[in-house]
Amino acid sequence: NNGVLEGGIRFAPGKLGQAFHFNDESADVKIPASPSLDVGLGDGFTIEMWINPSDVSIQHPLVEFDSSTPGGVEGAFIWVSVNGFGGGPGCLIANLNDASGTPHILSSPAGIVNANVFQHVAVTYDKTTGNTVLYYNGTVVATANLGVFTPKTSTDFLFGHRSSTGESYVG
Repeated sequence: NNGVLEGGIRFAPGKLGQAFHFNDESADVKIPASPSLDVGLGDGFTIEMWINPSDVSIQHPLVEFDSSTPGGVEGAFIWVSVNGFGGGPGCLIANLNDASGTPHILSSPAGIVNANVFQHVAVTYDKTTGNTVLYYNGTVVATANLGVFTPKTSTDFLFGHRSSTGESYVG
């Protein structure tokens, strides 16, 4: 699935070659919804990426199956968060919303994610068991059984932006 570069996105040296540099509120990469991208219909999935946020004292959407409308039901997402869900600044959070909008949340302790350094983050979800795991640099930082459900992954897939609120990743 090919992505569309939107807004002020640039390229910069990355951990493994060239990387996207999200430099303002309008920058994102949008992969249009398609049946091949609707991974929530399968037996499970993994979403992983290298990140280098410029600031972890504010919330950053990393990747998200987007609702595209204010008040719409967001799909599955991973963020660097600063509040709620037992976290704090530098908290990694995955919310695998289902099609009805019911949240299924897993978060790490605060202080996991650091500013201005490359780090690898991932979430895995096993739909046959409900087991969900958050990883930071290959180490498990949170695990829970979130139950068996179908995560909402039928919408556009965005890197670095939430359309409905305008929140963006910078880094």
